[in-house]
Amino acid sequence: MNSDEMAADAPGIIPGAPLIPPRPIASAVHTLSLLAIMGGWAYLGQMRAAGMRAKATPNHPLSYLITMTFEWVIVAYVVYGIHKRGGTLRELVGRRWKSVGAFFLDVGIAVGFLLTSFVTLAVVSHLVQAPQSTQSIRFMIPQGPLETAMWVALSFTAGFCEEVIFRGYLQGQFTAWTRNATLGIVLSAAAFGAAHIYQGSRQAIVIGVFGAMFGMLAAWRRSLKPGMIAHFTQDAGAGILLSYLIRHKVGGF
Repeated sequence: MNSDEMAADAPGIIPGAPLIPPRPIASAVHTLSLLAIMGGWAYLGQMRAAGMRAKATPNHPLSYLITMTFEWVIVAYVVYGIHKRGGTLRELVGRRWKSVGAFFLDVGIAVGFLLTSFVTLAVVSHLVQAPQSTQSIRFMIPQGPLETAMWVALSFTAGFCEEVIFRGYLQGQFTAWTRNATLGIVLSAAAFGAAHIYQGSRQAIVIGVFGAMFGMLAAWRRSLKPGMIAHFTQDAGAGILLSYLIRHKVGGF
């Protein structure tokens, strides 16, 4: 059975969808302007993070709201760019689930992906001597029911929007430009790591590797859905767990 036949039999995969798009999915001007906007956002993110770290009680709700708004605006800009080339958001995300079984298959893949990524990223963190991720994002952790609810909304936004931006749009565009699926994954992962530079340069390397793993998952499944589920679960779960540990001073937090 060839890869296209396997894709046709597996729920959630677009049968016959090429790993290398036949042409760029948006104009070069659109992509370069998007990268410039995101570069500016990353720079501002560093300054915002420094300001929040310096405050005893940072304004989490405002920070979450600003971040969510920005990410949805960027997704709208991505949709605008691909529509001009005849593409759709559905083509980036992947087919609808046709059954409950198809949904749970992607959930199972997402869980397996997270378990694998935990081990891989622990090794990478050790190799690059990155600080504990709990310390790099401690200033962002929610406190109280309202902030926790907003954190879950922020995690959903990140899970959907960042997968569309990095694995759907940028990975597809870089792959089309280079005519190489591996380079597409690497370049989009580098952009993903750079977007999280506010967590520190070494942690950004770890996040870049995480992005490459998400990219490989998207290429294998030819769908963003398992990555979206994993991304949301990881972000939401980490924030809620760390909030509990800090609030109850468990394990030295």
